[in-house]
Amino acid sequence: FFQGAPPACIGVSMFVFAGFTFMRVSMNSAYSATDQIKNQMILEVKTAESRKTEQFRVQMLRARAAAAQNQQELCMSAADKMQQYLIHHISQMRRLSKIVKSVTGTIVALILALHIAFQMTSAISHIGVMVQGYMLAYLLTFLLFTFVSFNRVSKQMSLEMLKMPMVKNLVAASQSTSVRALVLCLVLPLLPILLLVSALNERVRRCRGIMPRRPGQIVTERVGIVLQQARALEWLPMVGWVYICACVVIVFRISPVLLNVLLGWMSEMMAGLHFWLIFAVTGAVGTFLFMLPPVPGPVIYPFAGIVLSDPEKCPYGFFWGCTISIVLCFVMKLAACALQQKGIGERLGQNLAVRQACGVHKPLMRAIEAVLTQPGLSWGKYMILCGGPDWPTSVLAGILKLSLTQCLIGTLPVGLSIIPMTLTGSFYLKRAESEVWTRTGNLMLFLTTAVSAVFWAGIGCAIQDEYDRNEKELTRPREEFLELEWLDYRSAQIAERCRVRWSDVPAVVRSVYVGGAVLSTLCAHLFLWCSGRCFTPFTLTDDINDLIWFGSDGLIKPVGAIGFLLIGVSYSMATTYKIWLRQHLLAPMREAGEVLDKEEDSWKAAWLEELRRQKPATGIGPQGNLPLNNLHPDLEVGVTAAGYDTSLIEADKEQQRGEKQQQQQQQQQQQ
Repeated sequence: FFQGAPPACIGVSMFVFAGFTFMRVSMNSAYSATDQIKNQMILEVKTAESRKTEQFRVQMLRARAAAAQNQQELCMSAADKMQQYLIHHISQMRRLSKIVKSVTGTIVALILALHIAFQMTSAISHIGVMVQGYMLAYLLTFLLFTFVSFNRVSKQMSLEMLKMPMVKNLVAASQSTSVRALVLCLVLPLLPILLLVSALNERVRRCRGIMPRRPGQIVTERVGIVLQQARALEWLPMVGWVYICACVVIVFRISPVLLNVLLGWMSEMMAGLHFWLIFAVTGAVGTFLFMLPPVPGPVIYPFAGIVLSDPEKCPYGFFWGCTISIVLCFVMKLAACALQQKGIGERLGQNLAVRQACGVHKPLMRAIEAVLTQPGLSWGKYMILCGGPDWPTSVLAGILKLSLTQCLIGTLPVGLSIIPMTLTGSFYLKRAESEVWTRTGNLMLFLTTAVSAVFWAGIGCAIQDEYDRNEKELTRPREEFLELEWLDYRSAQIAERCRVRWSDVPAVVRSVYVGGAVLSTLCAHLFLWCSGRCFTPFTLTDDINDLIWFGSDGLIKPVGAIGFLLIGVSYSMATTYKIWLRQHLLAPMREAGEVLDKEEDSWKAAWLEELRRQKPATGIGPQGNLPLNNLHPDLEVGVTAAGYDTSLIEADKEQQRGEKQQQQQQQQQQQ
């Protein structure tokens, strides 16, 4: 193997790279046709020549009293030439983009197929890992090759992606305080190292005489600019979001550990019960756990597979136990969706504050609502209901007051992820019998991840498609959202009038508040990256009677206990700032609320009047541009994205419209 594998790998690599080179050479003519500067110059020259010819012929034809009809024909001829060059550019760009997407998709599909095949058939695991590693290296090489050799295509694809409304919303969301706080929470432990490296770099540059000495400048110029931009940020709300981000990381890291203990205890309690009683208890407990927001479904499904597929508990055998556990998980999912939607979502939807917090009047939620309220069943509805998080998706459907029957039918394809996830737990019981069971269990886990990734990608495509088709309708204010718009305005005005700046907070309170945020972030990183030092793993097949809670061999190790203690201290430090803030803003918020309550009726009347004055958007496309008359259909879609100056075409069309009106007037006069 070691003698034959390296030459074979080198030969295959050379063959693949030769294929990349052949593709680049064969596509050279198409790639050259996408040179925008050259095509623009040709277009301008041909347009100028056509206009000169047109003017000369028009003058000659006017002398013969037939100018109108022939001039229109000449204008159409000039427009046809412009269309030919523009369509040629757009078609070649689309052709190359499709080739790049097809080759990338083929390589990815081949990697996934090889992974499944090696998991099921290969007895030597390192061979499968090596082949998949080579395929992944080919994929990365192809992407780099495309970026370098088809630079204009990669730029065009990136520009088209940035022009998508959903991507624009994501870019705008990346500038929000919550996202910045999340980034700060993730990189906070590395900040001292980065600042130290920057200071050493600046010191070395000064010693070498590369950079002049600047008073007060310790770090490099680039880092100094970033620090200056950071000083201009609103740090008080950002610190609050750092607390929230750290809490989310801690809760989701601890929840699986404690949930495994709970499920293990339940499994032990149900050991002597009848199988169908175990079936009923598992279904009831699983449905209850679904009602808790932090509990994910991928933890409940393997538990049902382990409990109901055990041959010692299931009198019908292992495979019938697997089937029964899959059916139970499917029923639990549908029952939980119904309870979350009708019992929680619809009740919360009656509260205006909840609807405002969910942003049901915002474009994103309106796009999701538009997809879910489409008549019948659609691909986008399947993706959102099956790929979204369990609790938020069902509760949001209740807040939006969607049809329960339609939502349950749209949730049926979730079985594609339930089946492999449940079998992951069932096959875990057989891991001691053969390595095939271990590999099959890993394969089921991989299939679950792949199906979930397809669902997530489908959610993005469905929302993006809705944006593309109805962006103006989704962003247009609606009268039914008057109360929510007023609450947004009221909250913004109160926040503006009662804004607390960094300098307004006493130094002691400020230090305590920031210190607690730093401490909670460090504890979150401790639990996230050093969980083995904080907790002892407890699986669903471990004996609950052997569980030790605290100690070096316990569930919570000494480092974990210290982490919990520090978390309590950090959030008590945050309470100090909250108490001061409440006392500081009590009177200003009351005064601002009283003033705004007096303005409510006049603001609503003005808002409704402004809404009635707005006319429906005209034109087509995301920007509302009017379509170009007499253009090729492909050109109408792609001429704006191609980046060309369409003023020449618009001028010709304006001239055509004017001459057409003159013709009509002349005909009326003759009649």
